Amino acid sequence: MGLHFLSLSQYYVSILFSRARPKFSSNPCHGSRDSSRSSLSTLRPEPIKPRTTPFAKPEGRSQIAEKALTRAEIDATARIIEHFQKEDLIDDEKFWLTKECVLRYYHASKTDITQAISRISKTLAWRKEVGIYSITAEEICTKAQTGKQVLLGFDYARRPVLYLYPGRENTSFSPRQSKYFVWSLERCIELMPLGVDTLVICINYKSTTSITSSSFTQSREVIHILQNHYVERLGKGIIINMPWFVTAFFKLICPFLDPKIRQSLIFNENLRNHIPSHQLDSEFDGGLHFDYVHTEYWPCLLNITQLRSDGMRRRWREYGACVGISEWDLKDGLEEEVDLKLENEVHDIFLFEQATKDSEQTERPGTKYQDSIHQEAVETAIPTIVNKGHVCVVTEETENRDSKVLQSAMSDTASFVTAAEKH
Repeated sequence: MGLHFLSLSQYYVSILFSRARPKFSSNPCHGSRDSSRSSLSTLRPEPIKPRTTPFAKPEGRSQIAEKALTRAEIDATARIIEHFQKEDLIDDEKFWLTKECVLRYYHASKTDITQAISRISKTLAWRKEVGIYSITAEEICTKAQTGKQVLLGFDYARRPVLYLYPGRENTSFSPRQSKYFVWSLERCIELMPLGVDTLVICINYKSTTSITSSSFTQSREVIHILQNHYVERLGKGIIINMPWFVTAFFKLICPFLDPKIRQSLIFNENLRNHIPSHQLDSEFDGGLHFDYVHTEYWPCLLNITQLRSDGMRRRWREYGACVGISEWDLKDGLEEEVDLKLENEVHDIFLFEQATKDSEQTERPGTKYQDSIHQEAVETAIPTIVNKGHVCVVTEETENRDSKVLQSAMSDTASFVTAAEKH
Protein backbone atom coordinates (compact mmCIF):
# COMPACT_ATOMS: atom_id res chain seq x y z
CA MET A 1 0.00 0.00 0.00
CA GLY A 2 2.82 2.41 0.86
CA LEU A 3 4.57 2.05 -2.48
CA HIS A 4 1.29 2.30 -4.35
CA PHE A 5 0.33 5.47 -2.49
CA LEU A 6 3.65 7.19 -3.08
CA SER A 7 3.51 6.46 -6.79
CA LEU A 8 0.07 8.07 -6.97
CA SER A 9 1.15 11.16 -5.11
CA GLN A 10 4.31 11.53 -7.20
CA TYR A 11 2.21 11.26 -10.36
CA TYR A 12 -0.29 13.84 -9.14
CA VAL A 13 2.27 16.41 -8.08
CA SER A 14 4.27 15.98 -11.30
CA ILE A 15 1.15 16.47 -13.43
CA LEU A 16 0.01 19.48 -11.43
CA PHE A 17 3.37 21.25 -11.62
CA SER A 18 4.52 20.19 -15.09
CA ARG A 19 2.08 22.19 -17.22
CA ALA A 20 3.50 25.18 -19.09
CA ARG A 21 7.00 24.90 -17.62
CA PRO A 22 9.99 22.57 -18.12
CA LYS A 23 10.90 20.17 -15.36
CA PHE A 24 14.16 20.73 -13.53
CA SER A 25 14.57 17.14 -12.38
CA SER A 26 12.92 13.76 -12.69
CA ASN A 27 10.61 14.70 -9.84
CA PRO A 28 10.23 18.26 -8.49
CA CYS A 29 9.37 16.98 -5.03
CA HIS A 30 12.47 14.84 -4.72
CA GLY A 31 15.18 16.95 -6.38
CA SER A 32 17.52 18.81 -4.03
CA ARG A 33 17.97 22.58 -4.18
CA ASP A 34 21.58 22.31 -5.42
CA SER A 35 20.76 19.79 -8.14
CA SER A 36 17.92 21.95 -9.41
CA ARG A 37 20.20 24.97 -9.73
CA SER A 38 22.93 23.05 -11.49
CA SER A 39 20.49 21.72 -14.07
CA LEU A 40 19.20 25.13 -15.21
CA SER A 41 21.48 25.17 -18.23
CA THR A 42 20.27 21.77 -19.47
CA LEU A 43 16.50 22.20 -19.21
CA ARG A 44 14.52 20.30 -21.81
CA PRO A 45 10.75 20.51 -22.32
CA GLU A 46 9.16 17.19 -21.50
CA PRO A 47 6.66 15.60 -23.90
CA ILE A 48 3.06 15.56 -22.73
CA LYS A 49 2.27 12.18 -21.24
CA PRO A 50 -1.07 10.43 -21.79
CA ARG A 51 -3.71 11.30 -19.25
CA THR A 52 -4.54 8.50 -16.82
CA THR A 53 -7.07 10.19 -14.52
CA PRO A 54 -10.62 11.54 -14.88
CA PHE A 55 -11.72 15.17 -15.11
CA ALA A 56 -13.30 16.54 -11.95
CA LYS A 57 -15.61 19.03 -13.66
CA PRO A 58 -16.37 20.62 -17.05
CA GLU A 59 -14.57 23.75 -18.21
CA GLY A 60 -15.83 27.24 -17.61
CA ARG A 61 -18.81 28.50 -15.68
CA SER A 62 -22.35 27.23 -16.13
CA GLN A 63 -24.68 29.55 -17.99
CA ILE A 64 -27.71 27.36 -17.27
CA ALA A 65 -30.51 28.98 -15.26
CA GLU A 66 -33.11 27.09 -13.29
CA LYS A 67 -36.17 26.57 -15.43
CA ALA A 68 -39.44 28.07 -14.21
CA LEU A 69 -42.15 25.45 -13.69
CA THR A 70 -45.68 25.70 -14.99
CA ARG A 71 -48.61 25.67 -12.59
CA ALA A 72 -49.42 22.09 -13.66
CA GLU A 73 -45.84 20.96 -12.94
CA ILE A 74 -45.86 22.65 -9.53
CA ASP A 75 -49.16 21.03 -8.53
CA ALA A 76 -48.16 17.59 -9.84
CA THR A 77 -44.78 17.71 -8.11
CA ALA A 78 -46.41 18.68 -4.81
CA ARG A 79 -48.90 15.81 -5.04
CA ILE A 80 -46.24 13.20 -5.88
CA ILE A 81 -43.90 14.43 -3.14
CA GLU A 82 -46.74 14.41 -0.62
CA HIS A 83 -47.50 10.79 -1.54
CA PHE A 84 -43.93 9.61 -0.90
CA GLN A 85 -43.56 11.67 2.27
CA LYS A 86 -46.06 9.25 3.77
CA GLU A 87 -44.04 6.21 2.67
CA ASP A 88 -41.55 4.55 4.99
CA LEU A 89 -38.40 5.37 3.00
CA ILE A 90 -34.80 5.09 4.14
CA ASP A 91 -32.52 8.12 3.93
CA ASP A 92 -30.86 6.94 0.71
CA GLU A 93 -34.25 6.72 -0.99
CA LYS A 94 -35.29 10.15 0.25
CA PHE A 95 -32.03 11.63 -0.99
CA TRP A 96 -32.56 10.04 -4.43
CA LEU A 97 -36.14 11.32 -4.71
CA THR A 98 -35.43 14.97 -5.43
CA LYS A 99 -37.85 17.48 -6.90
CA GLU A 100 -36.17 17.11 -10.30
CA CYS A 101 -36.38 13.30 -10.04
CA VAL A 102 -40.12 13.59 -9.51
CA LEU A 103 -40.38 15.89 -12.54
CA ARG A 104 -38.44 13.44 -14.73
CA TYR A 105 -40.85 10.62 -13.90
CA TYR A 106 -43.83 12.94 -14.31
CA HIS A 107 -42.74 13.91 -17.85
CA ALA A 108 -41.77 10.34 -18.73
CA SER A 109 -45.27 9.28 -17.70
CA LYS A 110 -46.78 11.83 -20.09
CA THR A 111 -47.93 14.03 -17.16
CA ASP A 112 -50.01 11.21 -15.64
CA ILE A 113 -49.56 11.60 -11.88
CA THR A 114 -50.82 8.13 -11.01
CA GLN A 115 -48.49 6.57 -13.58
CA ALA A 116 -45.56 8.63 -12.31
CA ILE A 117 -46.15 7.43 -8.74
CA SER A 118 -46.35 3.85 -9.97
CA ARG A 119 -43.11 4.12 -11.93
CA ILE A 120 -41.26 5.75 -9.04
CA SER A 121 -42.47 2.96 -6.73
CA LYS A 122 -41.20 0.32 -9.17
CA THR A 123 -37.82 1.99 -9.40
CA LEU A 124 -37.56 2.24 -5.61
CA ALA A 125 -38.26 -1.50 -5.40
CA TRP A 126 -35.72 -2.21 -8.16
CA ARG A 127 -33.01 -0.14 -6.50
CA LYS A 128 -33.57 -2.04 -3.27
CA GLU A 129 -33.51 -5.39 -5.07
CA VAL A 130 -30.29 -4.58 -6.93
CA GLY A 131 -28.76 -3.21 -3.74
CA ILE A 132 -27.63 0.05 -5.29
CA TYR A 133 -27.02 1.73 -1.95
CA SER A 134 -24.76 -1.09 -0.77
CA ILE A 135 -22.64 -1.64 -3.93
CA THR A 136 -19.02 -1.05 -3.00
CA ALA A 137 -16.06 -0.20 -5.21
CA GLU A 138 -14.32 -3.34 -3.97
CA GLU A 139 -17.25 -5.47 -5.11
CA ILE A 140 -16.97 -4.42 -8.76
CA CYS A 141 -13.26 -3.57 -8.87
CA THR A 142 -12.36 -6.71 -10.87
CA LYS A 143 -14.85 -5.64 -13.54
CA ALA A 144 -13.11 -2.28 -13.89
CA GLN A 145 -9.53 -3.45 -14.33
CA THR A 146 -9.55 -3.60 -18.15
CA GLY A 147 -11.08 -0.13 -18.59
CA LYS A 148 -14.20 -1.39 -20.36
CA GLN A 149 -16.21 1.43 -18.73
CA VAL A 150 -14.52 4.81 -18.33
CA LEU A 151 -15.92 8.10 -17.05
CA LEU A 152 -13.87 10.76 -18.81
CA GLY A 153 -14.59 14.37 -19.69
CA PHE A 154 -17.73 16.34 -20.51
CA ASP A 155 -19.54 17.25 -23.72
CA TYR A 156 -20.34 20.75 -24.98
CA ALA A 157 -23.49 20.78 -22.83
CA ARG A 158 -21.38 20.04 -19.69
CA ARG A 159 -22.73 16.49 -19.44
CA PRO A 160 -20.39 13.77 -18.09
CA VAL A 161 -19.31 11.18 -20.66
CA LEU A 162 -19.31 7.43 -19.98
CA TYR A 163 -17.31 5.36 -22.49
CA LEU A 164 -18.16 1.69 -23.02
CA TYR A 165 -15.69 -0.63 -24.77
CA PRO A 166 -17.33 -4.04 -25.36
CA GLY A 167 -14.11 -5.25 -26.99
CA ARG A 168 -12.36 -5.01 -23.60
CA GLU A 169 -14.86 -7.34 -21.93
CA ASN A 170 -13.07 -9.73 -19.58
CA THR A 171 -16.01 -11.55 -17.98
CA SER A 172 -19.23 -13.19 -19.09
CA PHE A 173 -22.56 -11.49 -18.47
CA SER A 174 -23.76 -11.77 -14.88
CA PRO A 175 -25.76 -9.78 -12.32
CA ARG A 176 -22.46 -8.27 -11.18
CA GLN A 177 -21.95 -6.96 -14.72
CA SER A 178 -25.24 -5.07 -14.47
CA LYS A 179 -24.22 -3.81 -11.04
CA TYR A 180 -21.03 -2.37 -12.50
CA PHE A 181 -22.98 -0.48 -15.18
CA VAL A 182 -25.43 0.84 -12.58
CA TRP A 183 -22.54 1.82 -10.31
CA SER A 184 -21.00 3.77 -13.21
CA LEU A 185 -24.31 5.54 -13.87
CA GLU A 186 -24.47 6.58 -10.21
CA ARG A 187 -20.95 8.02 -10.42
CA CYS A 188 -21.95 9.90 -13.59
CA ILE A 189 -24.86 11.44 -11.72
CA GLU A 190 -22.52 12.54 -8.92
CA LEU A 191 -20.29 14.23 -11.52
CA MET A 192 -23.15 16.20 -13.08
CA PRO A 193 -22.58 19.92 -12.44
CA LEU A 194 -25.21 22.44 -11.41
CA GLY A 195 -28.11 22.56 -13.89
CA VAL A 196 -27.19 19.28 -15.64
CA ASP A 197 -29.23 16.12 -15.12
CA THR A 198 -28.35 14.01 -18.19
CA LEU A 199 -25.27 12.11 -19.33
CA VAL A 200 -23.63 10.95 -22.57
CA ILE A 201 -22.84 7.30 -23.27
CA CYS A 202 -20.32 6.53 -26.02
CA ILE A 203 -20.01 2.92 -27.18
CA ASN A 204 -17.11 1.78 -29.37
CA TYR A 205 -17.60 -1.69 -30.84
CA LYS A 206 -14.06 -1.78 -32.23
CA SER A 207 -12.41 -5.19 -31.64
CA THR A 208 -15.80 -6.80 -31.07
CA THR A 209 -15.50 -9.66 -33.52
CA SER A 210 -17.94 -12.36 -32.48
CA ILE A 211 -21.64 -12.74 -31.78
CA THR A 212 -22.32 -13.97 -28.29
CA SER A 213 -25.60 -14.39 -26.50
CA SER A 214 -24.20 -12.52 -23.49
CA SER A 215 -23.49 -9.37 -25.56
CA PHE A 216 -27.11 -9.15 -26.65
CA THR A 217 -28.35 -9.98 -23.16
CA GLN A 218 -26.20 -7.19 -21.78
CA SER A 219 -27.42 -4.71 -24.42
CA ARG A 220 -31.04 -5.49 -23.60
CA GLU A 221 -30.32 -5.10 -19.89
CA VAL A 222 -28.64 -1.71 -20.41
CA ILE A 223 -31.60 -0.45 -22.45
CA HIS A 224 -34.07 -1.76 -19.89
CA ILE A 225 -32.23 -0.05 -17.02
CA LEU A 226 -32.00 3.30 -18.82
CA GLN A 227 -35.58 3.23 -20.05
CA ASN A 228 -37.27 2.19 -16.82
CA HIS A 229 -35.07 3.23 -13.91
CA TYR A 230 -32.96 6.15 -15.16
CA VAL A 231 -35.76 7.93 -16.95
CA GLU A 232 -34.77 11.00 -18.99
CA ARG A 233 -31.15 10.62 -17.86
CA LEU A 234 -29.70 9.77 -21.28
CA GLY A 235 -28.80 12.97 -23.10
CA LYS A 236 -27.02 11.24 -25.98
CA GLY A 237 -26.09 7.68 -26.82
CA ILE A 238 -23.33 7.67 -29.44
CA ILE A 239 -22.37 4.35 -31.04
CA ILE A 240 -19.48 3.86 -33.47
CA ASN A 241 -17.65 1.04 -35.30
CA MET A 242 -20.76 -1.08 -35.37
CA PRO A 243 -20.35 -4.59 -36.84
CA TRP A 244 -23.22 -5.88 -38.92
CA PHE A 245 -24.80 -7.91 -36.12
CA VAL A 246 -24.92 -4.88 -33.80
CA THR A 247 -26.49 -2.79 -36.57
CA ALA A 248 -29.11 -5.50 -37.08
CA PHE A 249 -29.78 -5.64 -33.34
CA PHE A 250 -30.48 -1.92 -33.05
CA LYS A 251 -32.65 -1.92 -36.16
CA LEU A 252 -34.68 -4.65 -34.51
CA ILE A 253 -35.19 -2.98 -31.14
CA CYS A 254 -35.42 0.72 -32.09
CA PRO A 255 -39.17 0.64 -32.86
CA PHE A 256 -39.81 -0.59 -29.30
CA LEU A 257 -37.71 2.00 -27.50
CA ASP A 258 -39.06 4.96 -25.58
CA PRO A 259 -39.24 7.90 -28.04
CA LYS A 260 -36.77 10.01 -26.01
CA ILE A 261 -34.27 7.15 -25.84
CA ARG A 262 -34.63 6.58 -29.57
CA GLN A 263 -34.13 10.27 -30.37
CA SER A 264 -30.97 10.40 -28.26
CA LEU A 265 -29.22 7.59 -30.18
CA ILE A 266 -26.56 8.63 -32.72
CA PHE A 267 -24.83 6.09 -34.98
CA ASN A 268 -21.37 6.31 -36.57
CA GLU A 269 -21.15 10.09 -36.36
CA ASN A 270 -18.12 12.32 -35.75
CA LEU A 271 -17.98 12.73 -31.99
CA ARG A 272 -16.08 16.02 -32.28
CA ASN A 273 -19.45 17.55 -33.11
CA HIS A 274 -20.60 16.68 -29.61
CA ILE A 275 -17.53 16.56 -27.33
CA PRO A 276 -14.55 18.99 -27.24
CA SER A 277 -11.56 17.34 -28.91
CA HIS A 278 -9.29 17.82 -25.87
CA GLN A 279 -11.80 15.91 -23.71
CA LEU A 280 -12.61 13.24 -26.32
CA ASP A 281 -10.71 9.97 -26.09
CA SER A 282 -8.49 9.31 -29.11
CA GLU A 283 -10.19 5.90 -29.40
CA PHE A 284 -13.18 7.95 -30.58
CA ASP A 285 -11.05 10.11 -32.91
CA GLY A 286 -10.53 12.79 -30.28
CA GLY A 287 -7.44 14.75 -29.31
CA LEU A 288 -7.17 13.38 -25.75
CA HIS A 289 -4.47 10.73 -25.36
CA PHE A 290 -5.77 8.63 -22.51
CA ASP A 291 -4.30 5.43 -21.10
CA TYR A 292 -6.37 3.42 -18.68
CA VAL A 293 -4.04 2.69 -15.76
CA HIS A 294 -6.31 1.16 -13.16
CA THR A 295 -4.12 1.96 -10.15
CA GLU A 296 -4.15 5.65 -11.07
CA TYR A 297 -7.60 6.14 -12.59
CA TRP A 298 -9.67 4.14 -10.10
CA PRO A 299 -8.71 5.85 -6.79
CA CYS A 300 -8.98 9.27 -8.42
CA LEU A 301 -12.51 8.59 -9.65
CA LEU A 302 -13.51 7.34 -6.21
CA ASN A 303 -12.05 10.42 -4.56
CA ILE A 304 -13.75 12.95 -6.84
CA THR A 305 -17.18 11.31 -6.67
CA GLN A 306 -16.96 10.75 -2.91
CA LEU A 307 -16.19 14.41 -2.32
CA ARG A 308 -19.17 15.45 -4.45
CA SER A 309 -21.47 12.91 -2.82
CA ASP A 310 -20.45 14.01 0.68
CA GLY A 311 -21.04 17.66 -0.22
CA MET A 312 -24.51 17.00 -1.63
CA ARG A 313 -25.56 14.83 1.30
CA ARG A 314 -24.43 17.43 3.79
CA ARG A 315 -26.55 20.05 2.00
CA TRP A 316 -29.47 17.59 1.90
CA ARG A 317 -29.33 17.19 5.69
CA GLU A 318 -29.12 20.97 6.13
CA TYR A 319 -32.29 21.37 4.05
CA GLY A 320 -34.23 18.91 6.19
CA ALA A 321 -33.23 15.44 4.91
CA CYS A 322 -36.58 14.82 3.26
CA VAL A 323 -38.18 13.92 -0.07
CA GLY A 324 -38.38 16.61 -2.75
CA ILE A 325 -35.30 18.76 -2.07
CA SER A 326 -34.10 20.50 -5.24
CA GLU A 327 -30.90 19.37 -6.97
CA TRP A 328 -30.09 23.06 -7.46
CA ASP A 329 -29.86 23.42 -3.68
CA LEU A 330 -27.78 20.24 -3.35
CA LYS A 331 -25.21 21.41 -5.92
CA ASP A 332 -25.04 25.14 -5.18
CA GLY A 333 -21.36 25.96 -4.49
CA LEU A 334 -20.37 22.28 -4.75
CA GLU A 335 -17.74 22.66 -7.48
CA GLU A 336 -15.88 25.38 -5.60
CA GLU A 337 -15.98 23.28 -2.42
CA VAL A 338 -14.57 20.20 -4.15
CA ASP A 339 -11.89 22.26 -5.92
CA LEU A 340 -10.69 23.64 -2.58
CA LYS A 341 -10.52 20.19 -1.00
CA LEU A 342 -8.57 18.78 -3.93
CA GLU A 343 -6.09 21.65 -3.81
CA ASN A 344 -5.63 21.12 -0.07
CA GLU A 345 -4.85 17.47 -0.71
CA VAL A 346 -2.10 18.51 -3.12
CA HIS A 347 -0.51 20.65 -0.43
CA ASP A 348 -0.83 17.80 2.10
CA ILE A 349 0.88 15.40 -0.27
CA PHE A 350 3.67 17.88 -0.91
CA LEU A 351 4.30 18.24 2.82
CA PHE A 352 4.15 14.48 3.30
CA GLU A 353 6.68 13.78 0.55
CA GLN A 354 9.01 16.49 1.84
CA ALA A 355 8.78 14.95 5.31
CA THR A 356 9.54 11.52 3.87
CA LYS A 357 12.57 12.88 2.00
CA ASP A 358 13.91 14.65 5.07
CA SER A 359 13.36 11.57 7.21
CA GLU A 360 15.41 9.50 4.76
CA GLN A 361 18.19 12.10 4.87
CA THR A 362 18.39 12.05 8.68
CA GLU A 363 18.45 8.24 8.79
CA ARG A 364 21.28 8.00 6.24
CA PRO A 365 24.68 7.91 8.05
CA GLY A 366 26.85 10.96 7.49
CA THR A 367 24.05 12.99 5.94
CA LYS A 368 23.32 16.38 7.38
CA TYR A 369 19.69 17.12 8.11
CA GLN A 370 18.69 19.78 5.58
CA ASP A 371 15.58 21.55 4.37
CA SER A 372 13.52 20.61 7.42
CA ILE A 373 9.80 21.10 7.65
CA HIS A 374 8.04 22.11 10.85
CA GLN A 375 7.06 18.95 12.70
CA GLU A 376 3.64 20.36 13.52
CA ALA A 377 2.84 20.78 9.82
CA VAL A 378 4.00 17.24 9.07
CA GLU A 379 1.90 15.75 11.86
CA THR A 380 -1.11 17.61 10.49
CA ALA A 381 -0.50 16.47 6.92
CA ILE A 382 0.19 12.78 7.46
CA PRO A 383 -3.17 11.77 9.02
CA THR A 384 -4.98 13.48 6.15
CA ILE A 385 -3.00 11.53 3.58
CA VAL A 386 -3.40 8.22 5.39
CA ASN A 387 -7.14 8.68 5.69
CA LYS A 388 -7.59 9.58 2.03
CA GLY A 389 -5.23 6.98 0.62
CA HIS A 390 -5.40 8.57 -2.80
CA VAL A 391 -5.64 11.88 -4.58
CA CYS A 392 -6.63 12.91 -8.06
CA VAL A 393 -5.83 15.22 -10.91
CA VAL A 394 -8.27 18.08 -11.19
CA THR A 395 -9.39 19.57 -14.50
CA GLU A 396 -7.28 20.95 -17.33
CA GLU A 397 -8.53 24.38 -16.30
CA THR A 398 -7.25 23.95 -12.75
CA GLU A 399 -3.93 22.54 -13.92
CA ASN A 400 -3.35 25.49 -16.25
CA ARG A 401 -4.39 27.95 -13.56
CA ASP A 402 -1.99 26.43 -11.04
CA SER A 403 0.82 26.53 -13.61
CA LYS A 404 0.21 30.23 -14.24
CA VAL A 405 0.24 30.91 -10.49
CA LEU A 406 3.54 29.09 -10.15
CA GLN A 407 5.06 30.90 -13.14
CA SER A 408 4.05 34.35 -11.91
CA ALA A 409 5.27 33.67 -8.37
CA MET A 410 8.65 32.16 -9.31
CA SER A 411 11.23 33.73 -11.58
CA ASP A 412 13.26 30.56 -12.15
CA THR A 413 13.48 26.94 -11.15
CA ALA A 414 15.65 27.58 -8.14
CA SER A 415 13.21 30.08 -6.66
CA PHE A 416 10.41 27.57 -7.24
CA VAL A 417 12.24 24.99 -5.17
CA THR A 418 12.81 27.51 -2.41
CA ALA A 419 9.17 28.61 -2.40
CA ALA A 420 7.92 25.04 -2.46
CA GLU A 421 10.04 24.06 0.50
CA LYS A 422 8.64 26.96 2.49
CA HIS A 423 5.18 25.34 2.28
